[in-house]
Order: sequence, then structure tokens, then C-alpha cells
Amino acid sequence: MSKALLGGCLCGEIRYECTGQLQIPVYCHCRDCQKSHSAPFAAEASVASGSIVYTKGQPTRFTMKANSGSDKHHEFCPACATILVGWSDAYPEVKMIQLVSLDDPELVQPVAHLFTESAISLACLNDGLPQFKTMPSVKELELLATGEQ
Repeated sequence: MSKALLGGCLCGEIRYECTGQLQIPVYCHCRDCQKSHSAPFAAEASVASGSIVYTKGQPTRFTMKANSGSDKHHEFCPACATILVGWSDAYPEVKMIQLVSLDDPELVQPVAHLFTESAISLACLNDGLPQFKTMPSVKELELLATGEQ
């Protein structure tokens, strides 16, 4: 990636710069994402942990137990509660950036729907993207993201 991606929260109190290459953009329909985003799904992409630098303000962190038993973290704006980044202790080298928090969320298009067994009827799943009832292998997602199916 030649240029950093910029993003932030709804109220503008938190701004960040992402210098890493966004990988494996997906729509996640798991219940954790639905509830934490108050939405039918979350649109996110993985990036190397050290790639995100907050340039204005500091987020608040919420930690919970994932179904796997690992701690799962969300960083969000303490003023407007916009979730910006999430990660699991099971994969500390990777963070999940929320695509809609980017200044230009159209730069990255998700390649699949995950955890569709939890999808709710408000989520329109007729976009032709591959659908996985649970979490597929990372290799499978990488192949979708690179177009090497």
C-alpha cells in the first residue's frame, strides 16, 4: 500500500491512520458483531496489529470472552461509542478494522459473508458473495481475497 488509509469515529474525537495492507475483508454475521454494532452484521478487514496508529484522541477498550474462550477486544470512541478496531488474544498479530470507520469505506469490498448461521432477516444475503455458516479456514478466505479460487 503506497498511502495510509485514514479513518475515525462519528464525532471526530478519534482519528487513526492505517499503514498496513488490509486483508480478507468480510461481512461478519456472528451474534457478537450484531450486538456490539447494533446492526445485522459488521464489515471488517484484518491488518497487522502494528499498522494502526491513533493520531487524535485515545479509544476506550472493552474486553469480553469469545466463544473460543479467548479474550476479545474492541476499541471505541468514549464520546460517541463508534467501534473502530477489534482483535482476539487468540490472534494478537492481527486486528480487525471496521471498514465503515474509514474515511473512504468504498476502498475495500468484502469477499464473503461469515457466520451466516446467525444471520438475521434484516441482512440481505443476495449479493452473490460466498457464504459460510461458521468460520472457514483462513487459507480459504485468503484465496477469495486474492481472487485465486
